[in-house]
Amino acid sequence: MAKEIGTEQSPLDRQEILAVETRRFTDRLQKMFSPEITRNAVGFKKLVLRFVRRALPPRPGRRNDPQIDAAIQLLQQGKTVRDVLQRQIPDFEKMDSYARILADRGLRKSLAARGIRFRKGKTIWIKRKKTPAFPRVLPTRLKEARF
Repeated sequence: MAKEIGTEQSPLDRQEILAVETRRFTDRLQKMFSPEITRNAVGFKKLVLRFVRRALPPRPGRRNDPQIDAAIQLLQQGKTVRDVLQRQIPDFEKMDSYARILADRGLRKSLAARGIRFRKGKTIWIKRKKTPAFPRVLPTRLKEARF
């Protein structure tokens, strides 16, 4: 199986082990899903990358919140956001309406940060837009430029 990446190895050795394991993984995918790859290579790669991103932490140094993971599972089972909040927050019904609204918004924003929206029991994955670093069309005159 895979070698355990230990701390006694140098970073270059660990990168080489990671490269070998990644190559084994991709070889196995190519063998198992060759018809799908020949049909739609770009779509298959996007799907694999999406699954890998979901399995790994969202950003370097930032861990998945277990409460958000549990909320996602409950929502996928068909529970509403309000049901999830009632389960996760003690005395949710005794809170004033403004505090309940803030809790609802907080949960929805946490889900949106992961690219997930839930509406009427349906999971909607949001494709995030990338903002260009430079304008797409450069202005011909300097006074047309807006900064």
